[in-house]
Amino acid sequence: MSFSCQSRQAEASPSLWTPRSVSGVPTNRDPLGLRTGLLWYYHLTGTSKSAVGSSALDLTQSGPPDWESGIAGNPLSVAFDGSYTQLLLGTSDAHAETDIAEFAKYSFSVWFYPHAPITAGTQQFLSKHVTATAGWRFYTNWTVTPQQVVFQTQTPTSYGVQSTSGLTADQWHHVVVTREAGTPGRMRLYLNGVMEADSGAVSGSYSVLNANAPLRIGASSAVTPDHHPTDGRVAEAACWVNRQLTQVEIDYIYNAGAGRRF
Repeated sequence: MSFSCQSRQAEASPSLWTPRSVSGVPTNRDPLGLRTGLLWYYHLTGTSKSAVGSSALDLTQSGPPDWESGIAGNPLSVAFDGSYTQLLLGTSDAHAETDIAEFAKYSFSVWFYPHAPITAGTQQFLSKHVTATAGWRFYTNWTVTPQQVVFQTQTPTSYGVQSTSGLTADQWHHVVVTREAGTPGRMRLYLNGVMEADSGAVSGSYSVLNANAPLRIGASSAVTPDHHPTDGRVAEAACWVNRQLTQVEIDYIYNAGAGRRF
């Protein structure tokens, strides 16, 4: 990646993360062929380029992201302070490189770590959208009980799925969203390896209509006041097209933490 950041001292104790006890999950590196269908993948653990995938282009920085201790197996993760720092694919040529076809099958996977104290009700940490017209975004919602991580598409009608078990600040969380091909396109959300939302057969489209906007990590692609920057850490952000991750694959990614790359 084409950016440099300051590095903080590692924490005295590792960030909280506990692998799930599940059977049938392989332990060797990428036995499930997770690079197949990978549109982009950003490891986000150092200042060198670590992008993988058919559209994994270099990110640029807006503001100075920092480096803090990462998930188990990773010494560092990229961190944001809630003041509009972000990483982005900012050129118009790069916008189309991260598009997802309408009604396509797709999957997203990303780790996030909200900093305490929580200072904003909505914090967007991974997105590619234009306000109320097109695209998609991941954000945390701290204004409800239990607190949620939300994935939302805007088509321009907004559809989404959200977690149900609550979030904890100063702790790593892993979120996966998958979508079946076709329409209406059933969507599921998994938090820390557990499925918490299933859209079922609903009216309307859960497709991702592509925004003429950059992929952003650490904030929303929309302009202020809908920018909603995140105060926290992000790692292992990935997107697949024409691939819907299975429970075994999701368990593998979660239990790997950041110890094995795709």
